[in-house]
Formats: sequence, C-alpha cells, structure tokens
Amino acid sequence: MKTILVINDQSVGAVNAALFAIDIAKKMEANILLANMNEVCEPSQPALVKIANNDEADTGEQPFLLIDKLRNGCNMDGDFKPCIDVISFDGLTDDEMISSVINHNIWLMIKGCADGFGNLEVKKPNMQAILNRVRCPLLIVPENYTGIGFKNIVYCADLRFCRAVVAKYLAELAQCYLAKLMFANLSAKGLPHMEDSYALTVFKEEIYNKVHYDQLYFNNIKERDLCKAADVMINTMNADLLAGIEQAL
Repeated sequence: MKTILVINDQSVGAVNAALFAIDIAKKMEANILLANMNEVCEPSQPALVKIANNDEADTGEQPFLLIDKLRNGCNMDGDFKPCIDVISFDGLTDDEMISSVINHNIWLMIKGCADGFGNLEVKKPNMQAILNRVRCPLLIVPENYTGIGFKNIVYCADLRFCRAVVAKYLAELAQCYLAKLMFANLSAKGLPHMEDSYALTVFKEEIYNKVHYDQLYFNNIKERDLCKAADVMINTMNADLLAGIEQAL
C-alpha cells in the first residue's frame, strides 16, 4: 500500500498540500501520514492551522485541525477511503526525519510553499537534506495555487542523465488522471545540445520503450536559461506539474 506524507508546517500552504494529498490518495489508493511541525502542540496532538474564512474576515483567523480537514475530505464520495495517521516531526533532527520517511516507506511527500519553490535549504524541515537521502519525490504546492489534479505533466531532464524509473513513476501518476506526460530534454549546463533526430532516437530507446504509456510525448528544448524554459513549459505546454532532478539540471 502506498503512503503519502503531508508536511504540516502550520502554514496556509499546508492546506493546499492536504487537498492535493486527498485527491492523489483516492486515485492512487494510497494512505496518508500527516507529519506535524508545531512547537506548541504535544507530540500526540494534531497540529492547528490558521486560515481566514469569509465569516471571520473581520475578526481574524480561525484555527482548525488539519487532520479533520483530511478526514472529512477522505470520507467524501468514492469507493476508496484512505487511512490517515498522524506523527510528529517537531524537534526531530534531519537524520531522524529521514529515518521516519524511510521506515514508513513513503511513496510521495507533499509540502505547501508560500513562494513557489522557496528556499529549501533554510526552511524547516530541511527538505533538501531529506531529498538527498531518500528515494521519494517531493511535490511542492504553491499557497495560492487553486487547481487539483493534473492534465499535463512535464518531466524536464537531460536525456544523458535521465532515469527511466522516474518516468515510470510519473507515468503511474499521470495514468490515474489520464494526463499527458511530456519529456522535455533540457541540456545540462556545460553540455552541447542534442541534435533533434538523435535526441528522439535516444528518447524512444531509453524512455518510451521502457515506460509504455500511450500519452508520453517528447520535446527537445534548446533554451539555455532554465527560468525561460520553465516559462515555456508552463505557459506554452500548459504544464500543471513540473518534475525534475536537481543533479540533471
């Protein structure tokens, strides 16, 4: 059984992370593990998230239990009802968090973020340190993003460093949403661009023939500026999920 770990860092972004977790868990038939990061709560207590609603706009923010939001969402219509457990990451070292992720056999981590990708190196928990040592991806959900689910997933990597296992993972996620999966070949810094016909041949041999997903596509991107390339993927390819491996970019 797959398990999705939701990082509850007491931000409004954690609510978006929880909503994504509910939707993915139902479609993938996965369970949910809520990891609380709250210094004022006892380890055994669910953490609070503060969020303003329309009725309380004049009086301030209303606290609610994020665990209740997860449970309510998971109990809505649908054949599969994800199980939800709660653990505390409060006060744990990076090594202890890493051990917890590994021991719980986490399939996906989800974290809300107020400013897009943010600075993973300085925020708690240190997600970059965790990612470097676990075989588990992290889905970062911007606080103001209102969509749920995926229609177009773009995996950007240099074909010379890409991993078929990552493409297979994304294809499994895409399949449950009937989403398109685009492989965007983006040359790593310092390496020459791959000629189109050669890049397509490598893609077919190393990715397409191993992934076996009928909505898998290819684009050989020549843009060197990563920000500009991301802009093309989002606004031209209409990507609602960008996936990548830091070492390959």
